[in-house]
Amino acid sequence: MKSFLIASLLVLASLSTQAALPYQQGDVFLGFRASGGTGVNQDYPVNLGPVTAFTGASGSVILGNIGNIAPDLALVFGADWYSRPDLFWSVSGAYAPADTQDTLYVSRARASASGPAQPWKRRSPSAQGTITSTFFTLANGYIPGAATGNSARASIQNTGSINSYASFQPGGTAVNSGGVSFAAFNPTIENNFANGAASSVLDFFQLVPSTTPDLDGVAVGSFVLDRGGNLIFTPAGQTPLTTLRLEQTSYQVNETGSNVTLTVKAIRGGNVSGILSTATVSTQDGTAKAADGDYAALTNAPLSFADGEEETTFDVTVLPHSGFQGDRTFQVSLGGTGVTLDDSTASIKIIENSQNPSGLLTFSAATYSSPSVTATGAPSLLNITLSRGPGVTGTVTVDVATTGGTLVSGTDYAALASPTTVSFGPGAATKSFTLPLNSIDKVKLPGTITLALSNPGGGAQLGAQTTATVTVTFAPQPPLAGVYSGILVPAAGGQPGFVTVTTTAARGFSGKVRLGAVTKSISGKFGPDGAALFKPANASSLAVAGIGTITLAVDGNTLTGSVANGATTVASLEADRGYFDGKSPATTLDSDYLQTAKQGVYTVILPALGTQPGGLTGADYPQGTGYARVVLSKTGAITLSGKLADGTTLSGSGKLAQDYSWQPFVPLYGNQGSLSGSVSFDKTK
Repeated sequence: MKSFLIASLLVLASLSTQAALPYQQGDVFLGFRASGGTGVNQDYPVNLGPVTAFTGASGSVILGNIGNIAPDLALVFGADWYSRPDLFWSVSGAYAPADTQDTLYVSRARASASGPAQPWKRRSPSAQGTITSTFFTLANGYIPGAATGNSARASIQNTGSINSYASFQPGGTAVNSGGVSFAAFNPTIENNFANGAASSVLDFFQLVPSTTPDLDGVAVGSFVLDRGGNLIFTPAGQTPLTTLRLEQTSYQVNETGSNVTLTVKAIRGGNVSGILSTATVSTQDGTAKAADGDYAALTNAPLSFADGEEETTFDVTVLPHSGFQGDRTFQVSLGGTGVTLDDSTASIKIIENSQNPSGLLTFSAATYSSPSVTATGAPSLLNITLSRGPGVTGTVTVDVATTGGTLVSGTDYAALASPTTVSFGPGAATKSFTLPLNSIDKVKLPGTITLALSNPGGGAQLGAQTTATVTVTFAPQPPLAGVYSGILVPAAGGQPGFVTVTTTAARGFSGKVRLGAVTKSISGKFGPDGAALFKPANASSLAVAGIGTITLAVDGNTLTGSVANGATTVASLEADRGYFDGKSPATTLDSDYLQTAKQGVYTVILPALGTQPGGLTGADYPQGTGYARVVLSKTGAITLSGKLADGTTLSGSGKLAQDYSWQPFVPLYGNQGSLSGSVSFDKTK
């Protein structure tokens, strides 16, 4: 066996990342290249598989195993590939089981329809061995190629890459006629498509090495490629297949008040020699019925091709039909004897030109939007409107369903019954249905719900807008009347602070913000989006000397905010609403939190931490351990009293939050210091 070089290959514009069918010795390649125009920088090789499939063929056959290569050829070389004089193709292969059997398989263009091309001459073992090794190099250049989306046996190569199909001169040159490429076959192993695909025939020859000069190779058969991408092989001495196909597989025509003639093109491929008079055309009912007067039926109507003719046309007549029947379809198909059919059936759609008296049903809009909650904090109820028109006669129905989106049916919103049917009464042009939202986690928002219409009833049809998308946006829960309090947690190097705000059911608020030694009274109102609007300017932020710029926002039981110095945040807030008011017996603590019927008493150790905010050191705060006594009443009131290690007394008070936590803030040393933190209570006392 000859040795050969495995070289790299650059693959461009491939439609898939799946590896192309691997080459094995004895496989045959179909190759395409352009000498100019579209695709001049790309080649398209296809592995046809083992040559024994052709040397042992018993009859003419369409090679269905190579996939649908017509879309690839159109992608690389343009939609008119099958009529280009500068697009060339060839078939070649080699087999070398031993040094004395360097057998070549090479195509040659058939010059006329009168008979096969002149055979290539067999060469000496050494000359033929050189060409065989060259072919193996080409074949191994194909190996790294990626399969296209239309054929697992094809790849798209860069013409200029090493070992590409075109780099081996399949077009032949006189200068290199005895050299190391396909130029050894002069004038060429290729044919072009100047006279159409069906007229481009490649005869295929087997060349066994011979020491006797000028012996002809053996004719294996012929290849022809129709414009539908069907590669047809016919063994030597046999009559090639004739293929028939329709140029299109779907048509549509507008119904009018008179006959409409639709011209359909049929294409002949493979063997186009001689007159073809055995083809036929027939129609078949679909939702359009010939008996109802929708179209003129055809039954085995004759279809003829002249000698060498590749295409012809026939007419299908769509008839005028009074009244409204809606869009409807029927089929037309090719038939006959002595032909092979490919894409031989087309669907014809008749577009109704009369107004549907029952109307077209659509969504009133392509998109809808809704906040997640209402102004009262309840989950929103989506109201989706459907439209009907222009006809509004009778009662009609349509089914609606949720089909996806980022929000989850049954979790984020109530699942619709299957089916959910919307009914329009006589004269009704609009109708709505509701879709209740559930409580939605704000991390999911904004989120979407997609909707679709189907199954119109009562004579109505679906219009153009049969799908819609609902976008649910975040809407904060309105503030609850009560007291929100929490610590302003400082950024690195900052000072801690405290915020306490009292809210009303009308969204009003008042309270205080303290940061370091500065305290500021605030008031205003929370807007619909939950953001605070501060008095007196009704502004979204409040600048306070010694503190910074304050912003606040509320969402149900939670108050958030920040203090900024320019673009830098110096402290942030997340405060809870006091769930226990310290007064009302209606919200009392579980007795497990109390040592007596009225209160629980807790002792708190205050250790001197090694790290304190603001870069403080041990010289800046009391060393040693302090203590505090915390008393928790059954109504949720909290008092704190105690001493630091240096004897400084401290005291504070507050209300317990719903999660049984409390954020104390106690000013110290004449407002030059503070004690702050977070305390959580549990039933272990």
